[in-house]
Formats: sequence, C-alpha cells, structure tokens
Amino acid sequence: MPGEIAFLEKLGELGNQNPSLNWLSYILLVITFSVDKGIIWIVVALVMLFFKKMRKCGVTLLIGSLFFSLLFNNVLIKLVVQRQRPYIFSNTLKSNVSMWMIEEGKSFLGFFEVPRDYSFLSGHSFSSFLSAGVILCYHKKIGIVSLVYASLVAFSRLYFGVHYPSDVIFGSLFGFIFGIITYQIVMELTPKFLSFFKNKNETN
Repeated sequence: MPGEIAFLEKLGELGNQNPSLNWLSYILLVITFSVDKGIIWIVVALVMLFFKKMRKCGVTLLIGSLFFSLLFNNVLIKLVVQRQRPYIFSNTLKSNVSMWMIEEGKSFLGFFEVPRDYSFLSGHSFSSFLSAGVILCYHKKIGIVSLVYASLVAFSRLYFGVHYPSDVIFGSLFGFIFGIITYQIVMELTPKFLSFFKNKNETN
C-alpha cells in the first residue's frame, strides 16, 4: 500500500499538479464525473432501448448496472473489504483531490464531490468495464470505443488519487468479467422468458 501511495503521489506531481497539463486534467475530470452514480452508462442503456437492434444490449446494461455494479460491488464488496481511500493517508493526495473536487455536502446531489465511500473495488472502473464488456458482446465496434472510454475512466481515478492502482486493476478486471457473465445470463434466460410468455398466451 505505501508503494501504491507513492506511485499516486508521483502521478499527481507529473499530472494534476502541473499547470501546463491543466487541459488534460479538465478532460479527465469530465470523464471521471461522467461515471458518477453510473450516470453515463445508464443514459447509454436508456438510449439503446429506443432502437430495436440495440434494445437487448440496453436491457443487459441495466441488469448489469443494478445487480453487479450497484449491489455486488458498491454494496457487498466495498462493505466487506472496507478499504479506506488513499488520500486519507497522504496529505499530498488530499491536497490534489480537494484541488479538483468539491467537499462533501456542497455538491449537487452528490455529483462532483470528493468520494467518501470505501475504495475497493473501484466502482467507476467496475461499472465502466462491465458496460464495455456487455456492449462488446453485442456490438463490436461500439464495444471497442467503450473499452477505450472505460480505460480513460480507470486512469482518471488514479490521476486524481481517489483509488489505489489495485482498486482500479481489479475493478476493471472483475467489471469486464461480470459484463460477460451478465451477457451470458441474459442470453440463457431470454429464450426461457419468451417461451414462458408464448405458452401463457396460447393457454389464454
């Protein structure tokens, strides 16, 4: 853990503490905040529901976001592991975080603020790679773009010092795996649901 904190401090020194890279900091800030509460992936899922060819992907995204991103990671894993954020143990990281994020209670509905929940796994990384994994299963080209965006999200969590590298690495890995699992579950259950409702309609 000390080694991870040292890495984050060095990254902050090279990145978000460097005025010449403010343009990069602002870009990554928009990217990292776009995934607060999983908002961008929920919006993507809802938009997909309006298009017939993407509707099943949208439904799968919503299922994955609810059962795995929210319940499995943000509720179960975080509460079981209870790992504190890295900036709690480093005044340098704490200064970096407060430079770019709003203090608790001063934000809009919890958006844009310094994260206060537990650190492991990275929820932003988990939800982004889960969503990218789901999209990749249905739509390869859009999925590749989603993977690039998910990678930027994961990097942004390190850049601003709100997660340990291990939070992000395992969050990304498990997120992608659960994205594939979500896809497999939906593909397995969809024919059964369709068959059930077909038989029910024929009975009526």
